[in-house]
Amino acid sequence: MQRASLLASALVLTLAACGGGEEPAESDASGTPSATATEPAAADEAGYPVGTEGLELTEPGTTLDLGERATVAWQVGGGEVGVAELRVDRVREVTLEELEGWVADGSMKESRPYFVDVTVENAGETDLGGQEVPVLLMDSNGVLGPPWSFGGQFRPCNSGPLPGSFEPGEKKALCLVYLAPQGASIDAMAFAPVDGFEPIRWTGDVQTPADEKKPRGRKQR
Repeated sequence: MQRASLLASALVLTLAACGGGEEPAESDASGTPSATATEPAAADEAGYPVGTEGLELTEPGTTLDLGERATVAWQVGGGEVGVAELRVDRVREVTLEELEGWVADGSMKESRPYFVDVTVENAGETDLGGQEVPVLLMDSNGVLGPPWSFGGQFRPCNSGPLPGSFEPGEKKALCLVYLAPQGASIDAMAFAPVDGFEPIRWTGDVQTPADEKKPRGRKQR
C-alpha cells in the first residue's frame, strides 16, 4: 500500500505557502493531510507494537461492517503505546463546494471528498491527548490516504486530532475529512498505523449527495 498521492500534494501546497522562509499567515486555512512522523516501534508477529502481548486486539486483516468495533493499538509519542476501541460509524461523500475556501482553488478539482464519522474510546493506560488516530481512507486504487486537518474551525466536519487531553476511559465522536484523488473513489476505511501492518477494514454503504436529495415519504397520520 502507498500513502503518497494526497500527502505529496499537501507537501507541495505547504511549501508554496511557506516560500522564502516566512511563516505562513495565521489566516491561511487551507486543509492539509495529517501525518505522524514517529519511528515505528518493534512489532510482534501480528504487526502490533511490542508490549501489547496479552491484549485482546482485533486481528490485522479483519474486515468489519460500518458500526462494528475494533480494539487496536499503535505507538504514540515518546514510544508509548495507545490502545483504543475504534468504530467507523458512517461515511458520507460530499461535494467539493462543501470545502470551498478551505483547500487551494483548483488543486483538488477532480478529487472526491468524504466526511467520516468515527468513535474512539481510550481503552489503554496512556493519555491519547492530541494524537492522530491512524484511520485512513483506502481508495479504489489501493492507496491509503490520511485525514485532513484545517487551520480553523471547519463546522461541517471539524477534522483533526483527539482533544488535548484524552484520558483512559474517555470517549469521543470525531468527524474526519478525506479526499480520494482524481479517478478514484473510496473502497474501505482502514486502521493502518505503520507500513507493513495488514489493514483492519470497515466497509458498507456510502451516503452520497444524491441520497440527501431523495424525497422523503409522507408522514402517516
